[in-house]
Amino acid sequence: MKKILKIIVIIFIVLFLLGLILNWLAESYYKQGLEKSNKKEYKNGLYFYSNAIGLNKRFTKAYFKRGEAKFHLKDFVGAISDITKAIELGPVNSIYYEYRGNAKYESGDFNGAIDDYTKTLENRPVDALMYKYRADSKFFLKNPKEAIKDYNKAIEIRSNDATFYFWRGRSYMALENYEASLSDFNKAILLKIDYAEAYDLRSRIMAFGFNNLNEALADSKKAIELEPNTSDFYTTRAIIYRRLSDLESAFADYNKSIELDPTNIMAYSNRAYLNGMKNLNKESIEDWNKVLQFDSTNAEAYYYRGASELSLNLNAKACADFINADRLGNKNAKEIIKQYCK
Repeated sequence: MKKILKIIVIIFIVLFLLGLILNWLAESYYKQGLEKSNKKEYKNGLYFYSNAIGLNKRFTKAYFKRGEAKFHLKDFVGAISDITKAIELGPVNSIYYEYRGNAKYESGDFNGAIDDYTKTLENRPVDALMYKYRADSKFFLKNPKEAIKDYNKAIEIRSNDATFYFWRGRSYMALENYEASLSDFNKAILLKIDYAEAYDLRSRIMAFGFNNLNEALADSKKAIELEPNTSDFYTTRAIIYRRLSDLESAFADYNKSIELDPTNIMAYSNRAYLNGMKNLNKESIEDWNKVLQFDSTNAEAYYYRGASELSLNLNAKACADFINADRLGNKNAKEIIKQYCK
């Protein structure tokens, strides 16, 4: 009996020592992972964090840091999985919810992001950035009124951050409150004189909200001067030129916009309208083809491509497009179908 007890004690001691060794090795791998993360060598970091987890399946911090590394490598699904495991194991740090919220935001799960940012704010109630992130999620859920409440809170906590005013301005813009939007873009530019996006959106407000095309053009030019390789800025200026009846400049800017971003649907759409206005129907059709390549449910593209096809006596193709436009909700297609597609 004593011999059996002695064997059991020895086995226990061996297992205990083995556990200590495995935990020591896991901690060693974890520390090496931290060194790689600190150097932004996230792929190498994954290797060490995974080894640490392989030795200790309940290593909370290793799961989180592996999730953080996956986030920086844009593996948002993997990041969410690892950070969720870290939260399940505990103890939970508020940064876990923050990073999981960021991963959900980047993967388009804005409701999930809101939940995690709310959890973060329970522990960090004066974190202006968390209010801003939660507001951004609400904005992309097309809830600008609720977004504004969180932007207000962020500004209350930290009143000198240009991005807070910029995004609140975007929310007011979505609500067509152009006075408030203009005020916020002005404040954003005052705080950050080289804020190209703020100049671009202020130019849109001046053009479409106040019909002040000269000031709009000045702001649009400033945005392009600051960031000459941003496709959308040329699209904005092209629209302003079009409203100023400077079609040559509008065409040049749409061309530049598409050169910088061959997937810019708005640039193709607007250039297609201009081509149609100038009876360049073949060119217009080519642009509408591009729009539909990227968005096959665009009712307006089918309708206007049909109109250009009709002008070229391509009646069968035109009718097929009008039928698609009608199916997708275009209000004018039905009458055209009655007239030309018998």
